[in-house]
Order: sequence, then C-alpha cells, then structure tokens
Amino acid sequence: MNENDNQRLVELYESANVAVSEGAFQRAHKLLKPLAESGDAEAQFLLGNLFYAGSDMAWDVARQWLNSAAEQNHAEALYCLASTGFEPSLGEVAWRPPVDKAECRLLQRAAELGSAQAQRDLGAYFSMGDAGFAEDQVQGRHWYLHAAEQGHIDAQYNLGMMLLEGEGGAEDVSAGMAWLVEASQSDDDPAAQEAAELLSEIYGEGLYGHQIDRQKAKIYSQLARELKRVFDEDLS
Repeated sequence: MNENDNQRLVELYESANVAVSEGAFQRAHKLLKPLAESGDAEAQFLLGNLFYAGSDMAWDVARQWLNSAAEQNHAEALYCLASTGFEPSLGEVAWRPPVDKAECRLLQRAAELGSAQAQRDLGAYFSMGDAGFAEDQVQGRHWYLHAAEQGHIDAQYNLGMMLLEGEGGAEDVSAGMAWLVEASQSDDDPAAQEAAELLSEIYGEGLYGHQIDRQKAKIYSQLARELKRVFDEDLS
C-alpha cells in the first residue's frame, strides 16, 4: 500500500469518526462496511464500535466485526471482547471485567499489543487480585507503568501511589510525585482531581518525607476544586 492509499484510509477513518460524533451512524456504517468486508482491521473495529457509540447495532453483529479485527491482532477490538458481555445487574450487554480464562487471555493480549485501557485494567486487576487475576503487585505496577507512559490518567495516579508506598517494587517518592503531578494536569479523568487532592495533602501535612509547603498545598487544593467543578459540570 502506497502513501496515497494510506492517506485515503486515514481520511475515511476520520470521516467515519466525525459521522459517529454527529450521531450519523448510518453514514458511518456506509463508509466503513465495504472496507471492513475487504478485511481492513481498523474498519472492522470501528464498525463494531458503533455498538458502544449508541447506534442500534445488535451486540451479536458488533461482536462479529470485533472478532474479525481481533483475529488480526487489533488491540482495541481484543479489549472490547474481553470487557463486554451480559451484565446481570443491568439486564443488558455492558462493560464489565473478564468473566473467564478466555477473556482474561484476550485482555492480556490487548495489553501486550498496546491498548492503554487494557494495560490500566490489568494493573488494577493484578494489584487487587480481581477478575480472575491472582494478586501480584509487581505485575500491577508493571502494567500501570505501561498505561501511564501512554498518558492514561488513572494509571498515572495509581502508579504514583504504588511508587510512594513501595508497592510492587522499591519505594520511589520522587517518581511517585512526578506521576501524581502529571495526572493532576488533565481535565479528562476524575483521577486528576484525586491526584491534586493527594498532592495538596502531601505538601500540607509533610507526608512521604516532604517538608510542609503551604504554598504548594494551596495551589493543588485550588486545582482540585477547579477540577471538581469541571467534572461536576460534565455530569450535569
């Protein structure tokens, strides 16, 4: 495939994503289906992803497209298959943790292929010994690090905590603080507010060997309040 062909593909994906953002699911479906039928993994994933975007696509249809993409090692398709199924508490198909060994393997494979959300989830499951994964703090820290390096805010917060507490490896207060600061700079995830609140507490009380610094405590306390306002507005 030459550069022009690649550019056309990118433009088609972008056009489909724009259509989805506008709620024009039929237009997105029309754009993606021929390419998906030709075997393009990204188009197959995007077509299956219409299920999550709010279209009327049935889960069985979406799952077929996601399976086709997953068979080509599409990381996000693997993540979706590992994390979606019938949720009894809701009475419908929804996001939920893996329920069996096969789904655990799908999640692990998604993480290995670079899905930041799969890496974050593995970090959480290993850290807590949840969703069929034995508790392993070393593995938890390992996967949180991979997700954090890709900019996943919740992973950055949790990695920062593990480094401060010496969970899953040596204590590293400097690195832990750096990850908390990084997490606090986002307004896309409530974990940013938690990071700012923790930083304010650390500086305000002199935790983890830090000297009390009222000015920094005030700065992060104010940041936490601003983030809370943003997230509250998003929910309203």
